[in-house]
Amino acid sequence: MAEPQSNPTQEQVVQTIERWFPPQWFARFRSEKGWSAQKLFWMDVLINWVAGHTLTERFATARELLKQLKPRWHVPSSLSGFTAARLRIEPLLFETAAKTMRQHTLALKLEPVLGWLLFAVDGSRFECPRTKDNERVLGCAGKEHTTPQLFQTTLWHLASELPWDVRIGPGTDSEQCHVRDMLGTLPAGSLLTADAGFVSFELLTELVHREVSFVIRVGGNRTLLTELGVAHEVAGETVYLWPQQHQDQPPLVLRMIVIQDGKAPVNLLTNVLTESRLSAADAAQIYRLRWGGEVYYRTVKRTFPFAKLCSRSPYNALTEQRAMLLSLWVLQLSCVAARQDEKLSPRRWSGAGARTIIRSWLRAVLLSKPRKSMPTLREEFATAVTDSYRRTGPKSRRHWPRKKSDSPPKPPKQRLASESERQRAKGFSQHCPLKL
Repeated sequence: MAEPQSNPTQEQVVQTIERWFPPQWFARFRSEKGWSAQKLFWMDVLINWVAGHTLTERFATARELLKQLKPRWHVPSSLSGFTAARLRIEPLLFETAAKTMRQHTLALKLEPVLGWLLFAVDGSRFECPRTKDNERVLGCAGKEHTTPQLFQTTLWHLASELPWDVRIGPGTDSEQCHVRDMLGTLPAGSLLTADAGFVSFELLTELVHREVSFVIRVGGNRTLLTELGVAHEVAGETVYLWPQQHQDQPPLVLRMIVIQDGKAPVNLLTNVLTESRLSAADAAQIYRLRWGGEVYYRTVKRTFPFAKLCSRSPYNALTEQRAMLLSLWVLQLSCVAARQDEKLSPRRWSGAGARTIIRSWLRAVLLSKPRKSMPTLREEFATAVTDSYRRTGPKSRRHWPRKKSDSPPKPPKQRLASESERQRAKGFSQHCPLKL
């Protein structure tokens, strides 16, 4: 029997969440008293949708909301009990929910971008409170005197700009290890784009073996060989990634595309060796699309904002980060699906617009104040898109005291293959990757 709802406002908020995670979805989890998987999931979503500077403040607001939205539920009042339940249930809950979110993304049946099933990957660090436990377990990565950090690496489905998969670990984790752990979730025929931090012989070799195409920027920290003589070579394009420590394995035959994008040229590596399959213009456009990942992290850290976590223990910090990610994932999917329902482009999600809309509706729930029948929550979600203006001035702003001034990657080093390398490569010629 359906639970009674006080007013249509509450009903629409409930439908927004239950569209993706209906009550029967939680039957796969063991039934528990107090914080069941279903209650925990709802609190994880609400606690990151509401405003508040501390976890205690957001928990109190989210609990009142949950009591309004699910009046038949008994919602425990202890924050410590909630965090203990998170530690117990959250890892399996998040992993299972992520699989479900990928299924929902595929169910949108969005058109390929430039003829490809595109994905992007990027990583970012999130600060944690400077406690002894956090420093001991999470470590302090990056510059000297930084706080303990979590490192998150995210895969995005670029047709929708929705997250596809994620790995979270201590701040000292490697984003290349994270992405290698996520490659199994990529559908057949995918193309992955990434920045220069993802160029390594091990990672690119695994992508080739999995038959995943890629367009990845390469910088001056990599040396590429030319004229190795194991493939049909195109002057100025065909290069080989074959570090000396890996010359017991076949060399990677790659194509380098140089594009002019601003002040400095951008050097891209791809294993799609033929111009007919991937033109230089399409490769440049694909690489630019990865900017959506940078915008996503800015939304998470500044718009909501979750640049610094609240948890003072490392394992609570991990569960807090997973809950934050899942709550925004549900919100973004709701906006993308709403735009598709309205026959609009699903991309260009505005985190700020979605935040304003959902918090307005949640305030109405707390006040038990029915909203006007039009527009509906779904129709409002369809309007949560970024501005469509075209930039006419320079991207850089005026001097900012703490603004980063990192230089762009330099072009990769190139050298002619030596005679001994050519002879050694002949034994691998039959094993070189097929042309795509």
